Amino acid sequence: MPSKKFDFKQFSVHHDRCAMKVGFDSVLFGAWAAQNIAADRVLDIGSGTGLLSLIYAQFNPKARITGVEIDKIACQQARENVAASPWADRIQLFDSSIQAYQKQAKQEQYTYDLVISNPPYFKNSLKSPNTQRTHARHTDALSYETLLHSAKNLLAPNGQIALILPSENVAHVSAICSDLQLNLLCKVSVKTVPHKPAKRSMLQFGLSKADLIPIQEQELYTGDGKHYPYGEAYRELTKELYLFF
Repeated sequence: MPSKKFDFKQFSVHHDRCAMKVGFDSVLFGAWAAQNIAADRVLDIGSGTGLLSLIYAQFNPKARITGVEIDKIACQQARENVAASPWADRIQLFDSSIQAYQKQAKQEQYTYDLVISNPPYFKNSLKSPNTQRTHARHTDALSYETLLHSAKNLLAPNGQIALILPSENVAHVSAICSDLQLNLLCKVSVKTVPHKPAKRSMLQFGLSKADLIPIQEQELYTGDGKHYPYGEAYRELTKELYLFF
């Protein structure tokens, strides 16, 4: 029977009522974004269990974070996870679509220094009979176009967007960002071992001119043949999170 919660060093995440459980992608991406992109006002789109928001809060004591989650059941569990954490006063969660939240935030003239998201990434593939899980995993409920358009509209003048994606979706997302005049600042290819192709990519886009800031391209190995699936680079990135490191 799947565990109802996942314990980290400084907080726990209950996920039995969320379609997407605590997983490798979110922990990796949350740790990378929190330690590499500093921001005071952060928006977490599709916050699910609240994991990304909690990780960012742990590493950035000044950050105030807003999470938006369309699934009311998941959002309620995320609120409970946040309330039980040390950072309940810095994280606020809304059960809303990003489209509806964007309208509200724009009316209040509220913007963000950073938007983070581990978005749905399956397209035109077999759906689960579980509607909650389908919405969490498939772009039908939140397309990349909608996500990125909404995110850009909520950015502060020097704001940035960070995402984790399957590597095969990078070209599509990069094209959308180019149309939106969002410039690629950093790309991290995530490989299990050096000789295999990247399965995931972590991307950082910004409103800054790309010709003024050279694009950073990096590779991160999550396995090294000895400690798979937790290679040295992954262990270093997540050592302040996992209990077993």
